[in-house]
Amino acid sequence: MTDYQIEDIFTIDPELNGWLQKQGATLDWDSIEKVGGNLGADDNCRYIKFLGKSLSKSDNITALFTIMADNAAAGTGKALIGFFNINESEGKDECFCLLLDTSTGSIVPHIYIAYNDGITKIVGIGTYTLGAGKKYVIAIRHVPEDGQAYLEIFDFTTQQLLFTESITLDTTKSFTFNQVGLSEYEAIILQTSEVWIYDMNAVAEPEAIVYSELYATPEQVRKMTNLDAIQDMTDEMIAQIETVYAIPQVNAKFRSEGYQAPFDTGDDTPPLVRTITALLTAAYAGRKSYTGHAPNESPLYETLLEEVNNIWTDILNGKMELLDKLGNWIERTEETSTDMLSTTEGQCQLFTLNDPPDITSVMTGRFYIGGCDC
Repeated sequence: MTDYQIEDIFTIDPELNGWLQKQGATLDWDSIEKVGGNLGADDNCRYIKFLGKSLSKSDNITALFTIMADNAAAGTGKALIGFFNINESEGKDECFCLLLDTSTGSIVPHIYIAYNDGITKIVGIGTYTLGAGKKYVIAIRHVPEDGQAYLEIFDFTTQQLLFTESITLDTTKSFTFNQVGLSEYEAIILQTSEVWIYDMNAVAEPEAIVYSELYATPEQVRKMTNLDAIQDMTDEMIAQIETVYAIPQVNAKFRSEGYQAPFDTGDDTPPLVRTITALLTAAYAGRKSYTGHAPNESPLYETLLEEVNNIWTDILNGKMELLDKLGNWIERTEETSTDMLSTTEGQCQLFTLNDPPDITSVMTGRFYIGGCDC
């Protein structure tokens, strides 16, 4: 089974999760849980992951990551961990990061920001020393409201705050950050320090989406329409709409007709179930895109529902057979809730978008339990 996933933790294959290595070969992906290695051989070397959107100086920017540094003899190279502009050849030229200075033989963290003029670079004082080979949780925050950037260091085991510092932002300068990750700071060929990231959570990174838990991928939903509002929706939003609205509707309709639901998910989803789910998700996504307007005005509302219901009635009336991924017929094995197995065409209840609560209630985090919009 293939997993369709966007994760904000390190797993096995970095390419499957949007991570890439730029230049150099001194940073490595650990096969178990972390990325990093010996830093100091290539100024351009970075392990980076694209953000969900580009960030500018007007944005509140936050990252939280778990790190460990070790083997930092005097004269070793420095590391940067945080936000970067991929268009810069060297990570240190436009970034907002934790700077680990290991040049003295100690591991000293600083808050560091470099603007896009190539000149303005602001560095924190750095009065705290990390223990070699010890894990820490590090937070960096860019807060335009108060004109400050912050560094906070926590003990990995106890979560106790160990150190904090701030620097004043230069509000006359600008930047664009489109990636997050780990970068080298300078090349010192004969001396390298060891730095690892075990986990990184950054603003604008999508939440985890696992295709093996869905009937249809976000991309399959997008292919049902060329409406720009749906094409521009994030994978996370489409998956949430599918999970909250489409899948429960699909399961309920098939159960009422004697099919055993929920069905297998991911690549094992029956093709017609995947198609219906993708169409229904696209219809709900079209409805969401018209929040503030009458939902019936959505250009997808009627057409996609009609397509869903045409497939549904064809299945009920034997014009189409529900088959699994191997082409085997899926039988009706359960009792029906409406005795529809003995009804004729025109007496069956079809899919509708009018039963669930307003989609904006769910999308803002409130729960829908038993018909109550809580």
